[in-house]
Amino acid sequence: MEKTTGNYNGLDLGKFIMAILVVSIHTHPLADCANRLLYAIWANLSPMAVPFFFVTTSWLFFNREDDIYSEKCREDLRKRICHFGFLYILWEILYLPCILTGYYRAGGSLAFNTVDYIRKFILVGSNYYSSQFWFLLAMVYMLIVLLLFLKWRLSLNKIFIISCLFYGIGTIINHLIEIRPDGASGILWLLVRYFSSLCNESIVLARFIYIALGMIMAKRHTVLTKGKIALFFVIGVLGRTIVPGWYLLESVALLLEVIAVFQLFMQLDLGSHPIYKKLRESSMVLYYTHFYFIFLYELVFHDFSQSGWKLFGICLLCCLLFSALVIRLKQNHSFRWLKTMFG
Repeated sequence: MEKTTGNYNGLDLGKFIMAILVVSIHTHPLADCANRLLYAIWANLSPMAVPFFFVTTSWLFFNREDDIYSEKCREDLRKRICHFGFLYILWEILYLPCILTGYYRAGGSLAFNTVDYIRKFILVGSNYYSSQFWFLLAMVYMLIVLLLFLKWRLSLNKIFIISCLFYGIGTIINHLIEIRPDGASGILWLLVRYFSSLCNESIVLARFIYIALGMIMAKRHTVLTKGKIALFFVIGVLGRTIVPGWYLLESVALLLEVIAVFQLFMQLDLGSHPIYKKLRESSMVLYYTHFYFIFLYELVFHDFSQSGWKLFGICLLCCLLFSALVIRLKQNHSFRWLKTMFG
């Protein structure tokens, strides 16, 4: 296999596109779309957004590490864990007014809401107007697990096998929670439902494989041919559209799509231009702040549907304008703390 180059501008472009897809996931611009083809394209592409960030983050980290079993690598991992943990707590605090507003509108007792918030803060990473932050909490937990695996000097093959087991178990549990069989109740079901907080879109099991794949592709310098990229993508699309209802197959198909799209952007040679750094910085601003603009949209227009082209367009425009402001301010020494916020 060929060795990867040092030009990651394609990944910067990919992250920007995926950030827009994340905004679309939370604003549902095609909720009333009558064009089935257009809706099918969006429905097929949007689930790749956050997994793409997982793979890219892992690949970029391990592509810089010479020896993944060294103390230096473990120390770098600890720093990344602290970094993601800091960002998670910081943005949870910044979004606290939105979250509390969500709880107020939903009703419920103070005791129930307090316990629910603590559970979601520790286990889920997703709450009212802040569901995008499960990515940060997931990174903390998954990197801790990976740190242990590397400390135990597990081989890449063993880590991949374990990640596949995690993926299968997490995917099956997610599916069981969604279909909830008739008559399912009692303490056992309650335990299963709350255990799903650990392996749903939030924490370790069903998403750890993306971190493992990013590391493996980085250390083995995996560069797929254009033919294999196309094959992976086509199989993924067919697996997610032709056989709906086969949950485990759809999950594997999504995995192939993510690998194909990551490889496509990773191999793009776009040359050197300052725009790509700005796209990378904008992608983080879009990802972290878009729910605040959704919140403000609701206050102004009294529309709580969280769906439609109008919401998507206004939210995206505000995010892009705000990202331009952030990028400009980051050049000023007095606003260097913005680099930490949107790191």
